[in-house]
Amino acid sequence: MKYLTILLLLISPFFCNAQDFKFGLKSGLNLSTYRGENDGGQYKLSGYAGVFSNYEINQNIEVQTELVYARIGHRDTINDTKIKTSLGYLQIPILLKITLNNYEQFKLIIGPQISYLLDSNITIDGDSDTDKSNFEELDYGATVGMEYQLSEQFSIDVRYYLGLSDFYNQSEIKSSAKNSAFSLGLAFRF
Repeated sequence: MKYLTILLLLISPFFCNAQDFKFGLKSGLNLSTYRGENDGGQYKLSGYAGVFSNYEINQNIEVQTELVYARIGHRDTINDTKIKTSLGYLQIPILLKITLNNYEQFKLIIGPQISYLLDSNITIDGDSDTDKSNFEELDYGATVGMEYQLSEQFSIDVRYYLGLSDFYNQSEIKSSAKNSAFSLGLAFRF
């Protein structure tokens, strides 16, 4: 919990001078797995929803901070044992959005992301376990993607999240698995 407090203090300057910001809601779908061990598991479809604030630095560059609840995970079959992992994170990406020249509706999205684990569920051959201690509290990585502005209020985006930290708790399970997720989402600006 102390890590979450530190993160919120770090991003709080983004919420000062609220009149300079645009706020909004977003939601979408995640297609996730892991990488780094046995070439990853099978993809798992899940969703996300959250809020964002957006600050336009100039005509071509914006900074966007988000608070999103997202479920990611994977499916595996190891020695005829079926395993499904579902992890619920509070994700905090801080993104730079760059408008592409001659294509004002398209924006390149890039930036770091840190995530705090809120809940977990592992199902092994039908038996479920919700013990979070098997996983690290924090996950961090990088996000890259593209946004298309449908109108002044609506946009869609496609992103890829590349996890850079092992998500299993190394004192419990020795693993080099890292999160990996594609997302497709819709955003509404106020």
